[in-house]
Amino acid sequence: MRQTGRRIAALLLAALFSLPGSCLVARAEPEQTAPEQPAPEQTQPEQAPANLAVPVEANAVSHPEVNCTYALCYDLNFEKTLLDKGADAVIAPASFTKLMTALLGFEYRRDAGNVPVTVTEEMISDASGIGLRLKAGEELDLDSLLKGLVVYNANDAALVVAGAVGGSISAFVERMNARAEELGMENTYYSNPTGVDSAVMHTTLRDTLILCRTLYRINDYMTLSSEERGSIPATNLSEERVFTNRNALIPYSYVTDYMVNGARGFVAGGTVMAGYVCATSRESGEANTFVLLAGGSDLSENQNGSQLSTYRDAARLLDWARNEYAVVKVVEKETVVCERKVRLSGGLDHTVLLTGSDLKALLPKSVNVKEDIRTEIRTDGDSLDAPILKGNKYGEADLYWGEEKLGTVDLVAQANVSISRFLQVADNVIRFFSAGPARVFLIIVISSAALYLVVLIGTVYVQYLRNTKERRQVIREMEERENRRLREVRRTERERAQRTLRRARSAVREGYRVFSGQSDVLGSGKAVARVPEKYRRIATEAPPRPGKTTDRLSSRRRPPSRPASPGKGRQPIQTNRRQQPTERYRATPVGRRPEKAPKKPGPPGPGRQDRRPNVKKWPN
Repeated sequence: MRQTGRRIAALLLAALFSLPGSCLVARAEPEQTAPEQPAPEQTQPEQAPANLAVPVEANAVSHPEVNCTYALCYDLNFEKTLLDKGADAVIAPASFTKLMTALLGFEYRRDAGNVPVTVTEEMISDASGIGLRLKAGEELDLDSLLKGLVVYNANDAALVVAGAVGGSISAFVERMNARAEELGMENTYYSNPTGVDSAVMHTTLRDTLILCRTLYRINDYMTLSSEERGSIPATNLSEERVFTNRNALIPYSYVTDYMVNGARGFVAGGTVMAGYVCATSRESGEANTFVLLAGGSDLSENQNGSQLSTYRDAARLLDWARNEYAVVKVVEKETVVCERKVRLSGGLDHTVLLTGSDLKALLPKSVNVKEDIRTEIRTDGDSLDAPILKGNKYGEADLYWGEEKLGTVDLVAQANVSISRFLQVADNVIRFFSAGPARVFLIIVISSAALYLVVLIGTVYVQYLRNTKERRQVIREMEERENRRLREVRRTERERAQRTLRRARSAVREGYRVFSGQSDVLGSGKAVARVPEKYRRIATEAPPRPGKTTDRLSSRRRPPSRPASPGKGRQPIQTNRRQQPTERYRATPVGRRPEKAPKKPGPPGPGRQDRRPNVKKWPN
């Protein structure tokens, strides 16, 4: 029963705490420490203030003329595509293949070091095109081979690197395809390490961009690919080799008309199936532009010079990206974004959310940041829970230019807001009983309590019936014992009264016999003296007893009194053999008529067992 009372008290407490927070007033000291509340993952966007969130159509950006069949212009720092012309089209990789060969070579160089390599006939048997004219049996180190591969784009150097790193050309090709799969180059397949045309070999500009981004993190590669000239020391079979970077975009290369100041890497070349290809990059302030081209052609109108479209388009796109785009600060740190209500607060009932950091984006210079940028705010509902700590993150803001997402900034609180401990406890109780598992648990507890209560009531009722039955049995037994005792007492009293009455009557009769010669028996002094006063009074005043003259408790019959013969000075008492005398006559002198004695009402009988209601209890 005590546990049931506790459960009922808990339910009443939960109902009390479910009252609206406005009805409960409490204050607490500001909290100094509290866990940072994580930003929500899924919330509905909200319109930001006018200076941050006026959505307008993005200004159209004019693209330069591109003669190559496929082109991709991409900014690495902001991960933004500036121009896309068939970047996902499947093309022959041509010299882009040497990018994967160089990647595996530099990774092997990082693990094994600058190991010596001996050229074999098997390595250079398929060499064709531009090369260093390596000879079988020539001894070089790995760094010299990588320099000839990256700077001069030599095919024989690529084959020797493949044989040295992979053990064989075929094993190296397998490693090339496995590494491409690791990098996520889903539309790329290699069949040789040089890029010579093959019907089964293919890639895309977007996959090649992944490869360029990986190589960009290797400083040794970027240093070699950006050098104007390179050289290999003399070997056992050759003198020193000096060569120029075959990427014409690098300064002071073959044709100065193609030169682009600041250009770095990656590779340039061409095949019949792929046309001319080129991959390069340039840093300009906070921007870092990557340009990849494929399907280029020779634009020269005479045989005296060449005008490759890949170089022309690459230079044009690099200049266009620098002139047309700029890095702008979309939002500054501590900019007011929105205001939110605060629940369970012991002080302020609202807080202001600010941007936690700056956000920069690469945008066309024609974009008006205050008018063209749209902001979507994501917080945990329309209100926040106290405590609120200044500088902690309580939401996020996504910034858009048209349909393009520029980035996300954290929203932090401007000031501290304390919590009311009483409201916190009440809210915890409400949330616990509002949760799905808690509801199931509550239903189970209530069902168990109800079942327990039913069983308890049933048990108590059965015990009550049992106790009542036992109590009634005890009462009946007590009543029976009391009735037996009362009957015994009454019987004893009756016997005593009857004995006394018999003695009195016997005494009176004896008195008659002794003084039968007197004219006034009872009036005589001697008669009165001889008959005790006690018996005379009993014999005179005792009420008549109905029924038999025999004693109920004895089977022995009393012989009836035999009346004396009528004589002088004696008046007989009328008797009957079976009945007590119905009338009592007083003893009168001879010659007088007996008078009827008045009846005296006796006290009420002791109970239904006594058939004589007027029996008087006589003292001993």
